[in-house]
Amino acid sequence: MCRSGIRYDLALDSLPYLKEISKYHISGSLKIAPEHFSPKVLTLMNKDNSRFDEFKQKFDQINQPLKQTLKYYFLTAHPGSTMQDALILRRQIKHLHYENCESIQIFTPTPMSISSCMYYTGLNPFTMEPVYVPYGYNEKKKQKNVLYPQNFQQHKKSPTSSRKKSSKSFSSKYSKHPKRKKNKP
Repeated sequence: MCRSGIRYDLALDSLPYLKEISKYHISGSLKIAPEHFSPKVLTLMNKDNSRFDEFKQKFDQINQPLKQTLKYYFLTAHPGSTMQDALILRRQIKHLHYENCESIQIFTPTPMSISSCMYYTGLNPFTMEPVYVPYGYNEKKKQKNVLYPQNFQQHKKSPTSSRKKSSKSFSSKYSKHPKRKKNKP
């Protein structure tokens, strides 16, 4: 059984593999991770989902008689992701039907990744250009919440939801590491 999902971009290169997975290894739905649909954010993630529509079409064609579907995993608040990028993702999630959304996660920095480097420095390590980073918890939650249909009207009413175009990078906020305060008894 294929429970954790597959790399759809690689599966697309082998139609027999996709048929095999569909016929013998899926129990109702297959999980895939397009993660985002903003070209800017995908570039910063070093991901390419340009073949997503092609994969979905082939999967649907193979699985229509089997009545199997796709479930999606998405990521928001990644370095480079603004509220505008979250709205791009929201439009695509709506197009794919919300009920097929398996999970929406807020980006969490992990050791030894380029994305974490961008998160902590506020810079693209390849170009050394500043990268917008949603550091605040409230903005991260807004980016996640706007992806759910029941929260969209609330976002439209919020006067500050998309006004802030940029944020100071972590490195510009702290030219040196902040000094730790000693706990006084």
